[in-house]
Amino acid sequence: SGEKKPKDKVKPENEKETRVSRAQQFPFGKGDIKPETQKRPESFIRVKIKHIARSTEFAEIFKTGERTRGKTVSLYVKRGGEEEGPAVGIAVSKKAASRAVRRNYIRRLIYAYFREHAELLEKGVKVVVRAAGDLNGSGKQALSRVIREELGSLTKKAGIRA
Repeated sequence: SGEKKPKDKVKPENEKETRVSRAQQFPFGKGDIKPETQKRPESFIRVKIKHIARSTEFAEIFKTGERTRGKTVSLYVKRGGEEEGPAVGIAVSKKAASRAVRRNYIRRLIYAYFREHAELLEKGVKVVVRAAGDLNGSGKQALSRVIREELGSLTKKAGIRA
């Protein structure tokens, strides 16, 4: 019968890969830190921001907080919390960004801004950011620039950033 037997895939003794030869090729195992990477200096302290998620907290801040308006973004600020770092909540309307992907991108931009500037913000401040302007048309880079500039000016105007 015309069946072909599979050829043995045995490598000759001098070509076999051993643990030692593999370790020489890849000196770092899974989860090992490469020596070239630099760790953050010990003086580097990251201030955590708390996310506001409860609708009752949102409603309270909308009612009693100070409002600072911009073209596309409004800030509602309530001072006097006990937390160490700032607390941030974000509301992006469907009018502002009709697609969920775009709304989530805007949320990530805003959280990233507050994470980067957390050391400069007042301690114990609660901020709700409402994005209500038309944010559908522009590209990602333009949107990022507009939101960062506006948040910078609004946080200074509201008096929560140095």
